Amino acid sequence: PLSNNVIDVFEFWKSTMEKTGATKLDSKRKSKIEQRLKDGYSVDQIKQAIVNCSKTPHNMGHNDRGQKYNDIELICRDAANLERFIESKPETAGQQVAAYQSQQSIDDALRGAF
Repeated sequence: PLSNNVIDVFEFWKSTMEKTGATKLDSKRKSKIEQRLKDGYSVDQIKQAIVNCSKTPHNMGHNDRGQKYNDIELICRDAANLERFIESKPETAGQQVAAYQSQQSIDDALRGAF
């Protein structure tokens, strides 16, 4: 279902960008993720855009303002922004998606054990 995909993308973004527990899935963030999924972008494509954003120094605060530009709302603001991040190809971006998915499997297994 769409809502599970939205939560999956949001949690991946929080983990990738090292956000705190105080970071919430508000209506604006939820709406932007839903819009991109409805446009036909896959969860994996959005995750790739998140990873690529996390590997872009400017977006991670290495800019003249020292400001991070890495919110999921920015990444998913419109098709052009999402595609820009998908198409930027940091060499190690795919490895982070795989590492997160492996960690998620471990977390799921541990939850099932207790």
